[in-house]
Amino acid sequence: MSKVTFKVRFMIAAQNDLRSIYTYVYQNDCKPAAKKLLADIKSACETLQSLPKRGHLLPELQFLNIRTYLEIHFKHFRIIYEILDDTVYIHGVLDGRRSIQELLIERMLR
Repeated sequence: MSKVTFKVRFMIAAQNDLRSIYTYVYQNDCKPAAKKLLADIKSACETLQSLPKRGHLLPELQFLNIRTYLEIHFKHFRIIYEILDDTVYIHGVLDGRRSIQELLIERMLR
């Protein structure tokens, strides 16, 4: 039996999230720490190539009956994604210490 491998794609919003995380850590810590964190987050996302359905539904969206987005956690980050066919689309890498509802509203208003 062959194992199905999914492609992982970062949407523009997720790419912007990664850039912001890198910049913040670079400015407040150091370049090596920023590079390592970025690599670790990307590695966590790449684990979705196998078993992408292991994530769970976002509680903030369930009450709206939106069940297409899943999330996994890495440190205090919430990696939000959806699965379409054989591709995992990463929509966001958000700081779990912040209100996800506020972050989503912020994005909608951009």
